[in-house]
Amino acid sequence: MFESIGDSSKLRKVESALSSYATDAVAHSMSRANPFNLFGGFAGEGDYSSFHSGDIFKTIETLRTRTGADRAIILSSDGAIADGDTFDVSKDIFSSPGMIENERETFISSFRKMLGEEFSSDRPTIIFDSIVDPYINELAPASGKVTVASLIVAPLRVANETIGYMYLDRLCDRSGSSSKRAQAGACDEFQPFCQEELDLAVGFSDFVALELAQSQKTRLLEDNKRLKEQMQEKVGFPSILTQNSKMLELLSRVRQVVDSDISITITGETGCGKDLLAKAIHYNSNRRDKRFISVNCAALPETLLESELFGYKRGAFTGADQDKPGLFEEADGGAFFLDEIGDMPLTVQAKILRVLEEKEVVRLGESIPRKVDVRIISATHVDLQVAMEKGTFRRDLYYRLSALCFHLPALRERREDIPLLIERFSADTGVTFVADAITALVKYDWPGNVRELENEIKKLCLICGEEKRVTPGLLSSKIIGEVGASSVSSIADFAIDDQLLVPDSQNEGIDFSLYDFIAAHEKRFISKALEQSQGVKKHAAAKLNIPESTLRLKIKQYDINVQGIGPIH
Repeated sequence: MFESIGDSSKLRKVESALSSYATDAVAHSMSRANPFNLFGGFAGEGDYSSFHSGDIFKTIETLRTRTGADRAIILSSDGAIADGDTFDVSKDIFSSPGMIENERETFISSFRKMLGEEFSSDRPTIIFDSIVDPYINELAPASGKVTVASLIVAPLRVANETIGYMYLDRLCDRSGSSSKRAQAGACDEFQPFCQEELDLAVGFSDFVALELAQSQKTRLLEDNKRLKEQMQEKVGFPSILTQNSKMLELLSRVRQVVDSDISITITGETGCGKDLLAKAIHYNSNRRDKRFISVNCAALPETLLESELFGYKRGAFTGADQDKPGLFEEADGGAFFLDEIGDMPLTVQAKILRVLEEKEVVRLGESIPRKVDVRIISATHVDLQVAMEKGTFRRDLYYRLSALCFHLPALRERREDIPLLIERFSADTGVTFVADAITALVKYDWPGNVRELENEIKKLCLICGEEKRVTPGLLSSKIIGEVGASSVSSIADFAIDDQLLVPDSQNEGIDFSLYDFIAAHEKRFISKALEQSQGVKKHAAAKLNIPESTLRLKIKQYDINVQGIGPIH
């Protein structure tokens, strides 16, 4: 059960003392004769408080003290490290005394290289003398003043699975003198680990494995909780950015039904955020602690879609070598999102209807129904009423799914949300958008809706260079082309005359700056827009593509007389 490694002169000095038990140490380490096995005798009266505390660092310190080790280190591999799993330096290594992050990284890297080579990956290993072994001494502290003289490595196993490794070592300087030991009365000459300490470590490993497993479980629960909180924050209604009146009204109606078990259908064009609304409904409902499973009905072929949704029995078809629960069973107690429901095959639609009506599923190859409790949320960009008339969508399923129906408006119908979305998608990048670029992005119709806008903003943030500034020249040609044409058209509507307001021969001595020139033309454009809008400021502001508040300020600034133009608003 262990491997003995060592070839220096120090080994010969201790060989006679070790020979009495080295030959049968493998069997003895895990046998009933091991007095420390299964927690039998490794803990003294003062040790139980540290075990009870559940603090793995206290447990490691107890292990180090009882074995007389200079260092005791526990490495959690979250699986078999020999199969290539990686360590997380911040979470997966516990040591006494503690190590800084750089020391941890170096130790983990060296340990991984030696596992399966210098010491076994699946059996306890004791190395009596490793002072002159250059490979083993890569595990030594970074100071370089001491070297690893003797070590023990034991796998930590739970339910036949290796979840980590326990490492103990004794250090000495290059001359063979022992490092300063914590144990009172320790002699200065190096002493290797012996059979009793190997037995102690092996017996201790059972307890450490259980404590490490509990530590991993606690960490996973904390990570799961944190991810759920992040998901709720990400998809919560406050994070659905909008100032559009239709969207605000829709979200208000959605809030009223989040805790209901009734089925919901979300309609809208591709890319307008149907999946985001579905997640927001689930993570703000009383089912938030259960699973949210999403399936795109258009992405899977009919045979695969049916087996994925409902599961199958072993032998139901070629390749079904074991029973497999369907996704509806996986989502029991939670919510199931059927995206692009309009593209679902008719045969599968009939089985979905059974889930809605009977709250049960039948696996392929079985006849026994299984009860499930899921809330179904569906989404489609297809007009389901047209699909029913064509015979591609079941009427009974339509009425079951559309008990509550919410329609998401296209992005071009809520242009006031575009600046908010630009800010969201460019957050944390340090990129700024000039006013003309934002104006062009707002004017574009976005046939791909929010998804297309997000991709465009991410692309612009990447190509804007070191200046971190997006100008109209960086925008895609499709945006410039469409916006440019409309801009020329709208400017033509305001054509006044070709004469420029420049100084003439009669006032050559009068200063006439560029700002005067711009102000004069701005005043004329505003007056022309008011005239065309019959004095309605709201309409004039729309023609000029400026806020109404800005228009009112300009009217006051230029002292424009609007009394004779028409109705004043």
